[in-house]
Amino acid sequence: MKKCLSVLMSAVMAASLLSGCGSADQKQTSPAAAEPSAESSTTAEAAPAPEKAETAPGEKKQISLWFWSAPADQQVLLKQIIEDDINAVQDDYVLNIEFHAGNDQNIATALAANGGPDIVFTSGPSYVTNYASAGKLENLDRYAEKYGWNDRLLEPIYNLGTYEGSLYGLSNSLMVMGVFYNKKVLADNGWEVPETIEEMETIMKAAQEKGLYGSVTGNKGWKPVNANYSSLFLNHIAGPEKVYECLKGEAKWNNPDMVEALNKSAEWYQNGWLGGDNYTDLNFDESVQLLSMGMAPFFVGPSNVFQWAPKYFRGLTEDDFGFFPFPATNDKVKYPTYTLGVTSCLSINAFSPYKDECAEILDKIMTNDFMVKLTKEWPGYWAIPLKQYDIPADTMTGISAVFCDVMIDTLKAIEEGNYGYYTTSFCPPATDVALQDIDGVWLKTMSAEEVLDRTDAEFEKELANGLVVPLPER
Repeated sequence: MKKCLSVLMSAVMAASLLSGCGSADQKQTSPAAAEPSAESSTTAEAAPAPEKAETAPGEKKQISLWFWSAPADQQVLLKQIIEDDINAVQDDYVLNIEFHAGNDQNIATALAANGGPDIVFTSGPSYVTNYASAGKLENLDRYAEKYGWNDRLLEPIYNLGTYEGSLYGLSNSLMVMGVFYNKKVLADNGWEVPETIEEMETIMKAAQEKGLYGSVTGNKGWKPVNANYSSLFLNHIAGPEKVYECLKGEAKWNNPDMVEALNKSAEWYQNGWLGGDNYTDLNFDESVQLLSMGMAPFFVGPSNVFQWAPKYFRGLTEDDFGFFPFPATNDKVKYPTYTLGVTSCLSINAFSPYKDECAEILDKIMTNDFMVKLTKEWPGYWAIPLKQYDIPADTMTGISAVFCDVMIDTLKAIEEGNYGYYTTSFCPPATDVALQDIDGVWLKTMSAEEVLDRTDAEFEKELANGLVVPLPER
């Protein structure tokens, strides 16, 4: 789908401006995480360029932000916590959030015509790099200095929004890979939370013998779900150091460690430990439902899956929902290690007449207060990448509390250097797409070497074009 969108972009924007735009609305697991709800979706045509005429006396400036077509309850929540709170504390402007089906395509088309919303919401850092290189996003360096964003935000995540040394996007939430589990299923079967990959594999085999899934997940309708599992196995089998070397251009992607990682993922898939025979027939919402029904002990996936849990784990079953870091694998990987990424990014349209006002809005969003308010009701999607969190006692309960614990553990792991690299966040777009062909290895239509040869070819071009995000020293 990323390749298809790049064709669209080439039609609406000169080829010199964009090279390989990112995917359409992220339905499940790539940065914009939640699956759009058909009944709550509203499509929108590309907007014209923002008017630059002077605002009439007494008239408030109208500032727009386009968001993906979230379910109705989440739309209400965003309007209450972002729109209402921001509009209530000043009289100069009005923030208007619009919810669009196909938001990424709409953004791409609008920016190509120097139009679109004032605040640009995109599905990850690769979009920021593409649009910044095309001159479509505002350089945020002066605002970063004014508001102290570099001091407030985690360095690896802050750097994801930079291009040629300048800031163009702010990531709205941390995202890590791990294992969700049904505590009752484990307890009823006498299984302990596994600490090694071998222990986890033993439980998955035993679950299958009982007629359960070993683990549930799926990419129904959205192939970029595969990026979760290319990210997981590359970082937890080959190891973060090897991924880092590849991202720096110091090692080829097609090296023995990476081949081993992709082949290990194929072993899991072929053993039925990634949704069994239903990988292409399940999405994340359905997978969480199956986990809640006791049809599987595990669901291996990204932390934004937390947002589906309250729908199914509630009342007497709320405490059955748990999460643990992916188990220890080998001596290349410290335990626990968190494969680190982000859900999406916020930028300012280079053609907006209200850049200062947009920056003020972004600054209000990138705060502990905003994170606490939204995470209390919408866990999994708004872990603002702050260097530290201040969560008042008794503010979070149930699944939101579990999510906050995971994010606090993630901050500790980052501080200690125990983190890996999510492909959708740290790889340039064409490289990420090449790695999504991991399912060819699973289905035996491609070898691991063939997938990694393609990855090398794409990465070399993108590295030469300056499309690889800055990496912190390990």
